[in-house]
This record gives sequence, structure tokens and C-alpha cells, in this order.
Amino acid sequence: IGEYDFVAKQLYQVKDAKPLLMDIAREYRENEDLAKGMDSVYGSGSAKYMGDAIEAFYTRPGFFE
Repeated sequence: IGEYDFVAKQLYQVKDAKPLLMDIAREYRENEDLAKGMDSVYGSGSAKYMGDAIEAFYTRPGFFE
């Protein structure tokens, strides 16, 4: 997720990618169409997993160290 944060900053030209990625995390968990599409490509539950991982990265200091 740290790499995702790094790339998002460059891609979207923002200093802090947290608000953007937290919105994406919420969409992965709440948007059924997005979740179905992602799950169909990466496997069942992958959208929820990514949403949870993004949220954990930003809300649990030291979790990924």
C-alpha cells in the first residue's frame, strides 16, 4: 500500500494521497459494481481486502512496518 500511496502522489500530483486513497478504500467496500468487477479479475473478496488494507495503512501506525 505504501507503493500505491507513492504512485498516487505522482499520478494525481498531490502532496497527501490519504484522502484520495481513503475514498477509494470506501468505494472498494461499498460500491457493489466496483467490487464485483475487481473480484472478477483478482478473486472473490479482493475488493474488500484492498479497502481494508488501505484503511489499515493510514489508520494503524506501525501496522505495515
